Order: sequence, then structure tokens, then C-alpha cells
Amino acid sequence: MYVQWLRRGIEAGWLSAILLVPLTFAPLDSMFLPFQTPKVAVLRTLTSIIAVLWASELTLSWRPVPPTDDWWGAAKRWIVANPARIVLLAAALFLLVNVFSTLWSLSVATSLWGKTPGADGYSLYNMATYFLLFAAVATHLKSNVQLRRLLGAVVLAGVVASSYGIYQWAFDPDSLAQVHGRAFSSLGNPIFFGALLVLTIPITLSLALSKANSWSWAFWLPTWSFALVLQLFALVLTLSRGPWVGTAVALGVFSILTVYGFRALRSRVALRAALLGVTVLFIALAGVGWALGDAGGSVTATAVVERGKSLLNVMETGKGVTRTQLWSGGVALATDRPSFAFGDDQLSFSRSVVGYGPEMFGYLFPLKSPPELPSTLSFFYTYAHNHVIHEWVELGFLGLVAYLGLIGASFVAALRLLRLSSQRLPSEHQWVLIGIMAAIVGRFIEEISGIARVSDSTVFWVLLAILVALPALHESRAMQATERRPKRASTRQRRQEKSAEQGPEPWRLGLVIVLALTVGWFTWDKNVNYVHASIVGADSVHAMEAGDGNEALALI
Repeated sequence: MYVQWLRRGIEAGWLSAILLVPLTFAPLDSMFLPFQTPKVAVLRTLTSIIAVLWASELTLSWRPVPPTDDWWGAAKRWIVANPARIVLLAAALFLLVNVFSTLWSLSVATSLWGKTPGADGYSLYNMATYFLLFAAVATHLKSNVQLRRLLGAVVLAGVVASSYGIYQWAFDPDSLAQVHGRAFSSLGNPIFFGALLVLTIPITLSLALSKANSWSWAFWLPTWSFALVLQLFALVLTLSRGPWVGTAVALGVFSILTVYGFRALRSRVALRAALLGVTVLFIALAGVGWALGDAGGSVTATAVVERGKSLLNVMETGKGVTRTQLWSGGVALATDRPSFAFGDDQLSFSRSVVGYGPEMFGYLFPLKSPPELPSTLSFFYTYAHNHVIHEWVELGFLGLVAYLGLIGASFVAALRLLRLSSQRLPSEHQWVLIGIMAAIVGRFIEEISGIARVSDSTVFWVLLAILVALPALHESRAMQATERRPKRASTRQRRQEKSAEQGPEPWRLGLVIVLALTVGWFTWDKNVNYVHASIVGADSVHAMEAGDGNEALALI
């Protein structure tokens, strides 16, 4: 019984992470990094809770497993049984590369905890947090009800964030002045806001079409259409070209995979629902265009059109030049692998293979920064604005291969599952699979000119986990459906049930308590303390501005 409660707690943890990480932020003057610090603290804290619950589950339910001599054959059978498990292996390899790169880093502490501990970034701590969330979902997603709750949380996060972004545009235009009039919602940056919507829009579309065969499709279609229009409108208000292109590619991939997974289109009801949904979207988008044209704010139809035109010459004018220069400097840094003039990098021979270490790009980039790039003591580039190049610089050739392998493995696994869908997956799961792959490809395209942040990264890793769990989820349901009568429990099962009735053994309970206290202390020290320090630091600034130097110094 207690194991079931632990599993429910794990699910509550990942649902909370999906909803709270994108939506959590602090008032602008209340702390340093009011958008980054709360989100990272929420993710790390919730993941720590998941880790404690998962470790408790394993400790309380662990039983000795008889050894096997044919471990290689067992491993092959384990992968063949579920092609999507190659994604799990690719994710583990990517984390392992991050570990090696951190150990070989120019600054192990920086790579382990990040440039700014407690803030967003690609530190090993953050990467391990994403992987733990991914593994928890991949191993504990066991029913369609859980799947619907999980995908519903993704859609809800996108809808709520979009609603707040539209509220900023309509009722609080002064707040948009800090980002040149572009909606940033609860993400703090219009590009990060758009990156989240690149993931939530295909998932919303897949859920809308997954029930197209049911009798209630006509009743729910307006609701799903409204959710899609809301997110598309908010995406327009970001004026972010990278997310625009990423969403367009995601929707194109969605259409291609829908044709490829033709089984989902055999139903006329499904095709009718898709056509009607597109019609409703076009009508609603026409209303959105009218609203933008009639608005007096900074985001108008003219601004959107001009922003769209700049896509054609983004590599020649404006910020496009800065990005291409960043990319060329990043590629030079990854290929030449220069070292600092001071000190002695005894591991310089291995930099091409394992990189400089996570979070080290900003420190090394000045060595290869093009002279025409603006850079001062208070402003310098810490990201390549191209995730592939950034991973190449920080993690080396191994990191580049591991990251591209993770994306490639997910796409290959999805295509294989779609090919086997007539035997393996029902129509509802096919739509989910198509939506996940469209979202992953769209995010990959968006990251060619963007930066992966905590909100979209959380959703991204959860979608990868769903891809891994989907085939096993269907097989589990089919197995339960074919069981006519309960089988007589084995002697071992009866002993386990009797042991569960008597309660956990004292040593197991003691180990769980030690784990909880250890992880709790670590989470408080590395997350809650940072949030508190950020608040106190902001208070010291306010005291200094008010002329109270003594109070400011005391707070510092």
C-alpha cells in the first residue's frame, strides 16, 4: 500500500514541475534574477522530492534478484521489446558525457554548480535534474489516465502562460517596454516564451485530434481550437522569429507524420475533425489579425508583418549579423581549442574530445570573439545562441555526438513505432507520438538561433520520457485486458504480500529516513538558500538607493 502512495507522490511531483516551472516568477524588484531563480529552485526542489520518493520505493520494495549469465542477451531482448528504449540509452549517454566533461573542466566547481549557482544554465546539477525527471516519468508512467494528466498539464502550462502574455499586451502594455514591446509572459523573455509554445502547440493539436473518433469530438473541438488559437496568438505577440520558424516546422512535421502514420486517418470522423479544426483556426486567426490591426499598443499587424519580412534577410541585417558572428566565433573556438595565456592547461590535448566543461563558454569565447562584436566588462556573450555549437564547445566532440544522437534516436524510435503502429499502438497513442515528435523537431530548429532554458527544457525531457513509456503503456493495457481471471499467486508473491501487511523492516525504514534528511539538507542548501540570498541582495540594493548604507552593508 505504501508503495502505491509513493508512486502517486512521484506523479504529483512531475505534474507540479510541468505546471509550476514555466509559470513561477517573482516580482521584478523582489530579488535578483526574478524569473530564473524561482523556476530553477522549484524544479530542483520538486525533483529532489521525486528522488526521495523513488529511492524510498526502491528501498521498501527491493528483493534479491537471481543473477543471470546471459546479461548481454537479456539487454538485447530488453531493447528489442521496446524500440523507444534507445532514447533512454541516448539520454544516459548524454548525461555521462556531461559528467566526464565536468571532471575534465577548466573549473570543476563552475561546471558542477553553474556560473551563477541557483540560476538557469547547463551545469551538471541542472542536467542531472532533467535526467532524473526524465527517468522518473519513463519508468512510472503506467496508465492512459496518467498519460492524459501529464499531457493535460503540458497544454495547461501553455494556455496559462499564453493567457498572461495576452493580458500583458491588452491591459499592461507598460510592462512590455523592457523587452521592446514584446510579450514575455511568466518566462521573462519573449524568446523563452516562444520556445515553450513551440512544444505546447503540437501537443495541444495532438490531444485535440486524439479524440476525433469519439462521439463527443464535436463538443470538445471548439475548446481545443480556442486553446490552440490562444497559444498561436501569444506566439505572434512574442515577435520572436526563431520560435515562429520552429512552430512552422513543427506543424509541417506534424502533417507529414500524420500522413506517414496513415492508420490514424482511416476514420472519416478523424479527418472531418482535422478539417473542421483547421477551418476554425483560420477563422479565429482572422479575428486575431483584426485585433492586432485595431490595437494601439506596440505589437500591431504592421509590426508583425515587418518582423516576418526580416526572416528573409535575418542573416544580413540587425541581430542576424550578431548571431552569425557568434556562431563563427563558437565554431572557431570548438575547432581551434585555444587556451588561456596564463596557467597551464594540462588537459589541453583532450579539449577537442570532452570540451572545456559545462558553463565555460562565456569565459573562453573572448579568445575567438570576432572584433566587430560589441563586448564590455558589463556585457559579454555567455551563450552561442546555437545549441548545437554551444554543446560542441562545452562538451567537445563527444557532447556533439551525444546531443545529436539523442535527437536522432528519438526520431528514429518514433518512426519505427509509427511503422509498427498497427500492431503496437492505438490511434490515440499515434496522435500523441506524432505530437511529441513534431514538438521535438520544432524545438531543435528553434534552438539553432536560441537558448535552451529551464521551462522549455523541463517540458522537452518530459516529452522524451513519454516517448519511452508509450509502447510499454500500450502493452500493459493490452495485457490487463486479456487476463480473464487472476492467477494464483506464487510463494514468493505471497511472502511479499505478507511482508507488506506487516510493514517495512526497520533497516529499510531507517535508510529511507536517512535519504530524506540528506536530500532535504542538500536541497535547502543549494536551492532555498539561493532564493533567500537573492531576496536579501535585492533588499540591500533598495536600502542603498534609499541612502541607508549601513542597512545595505548589513544585508550584503
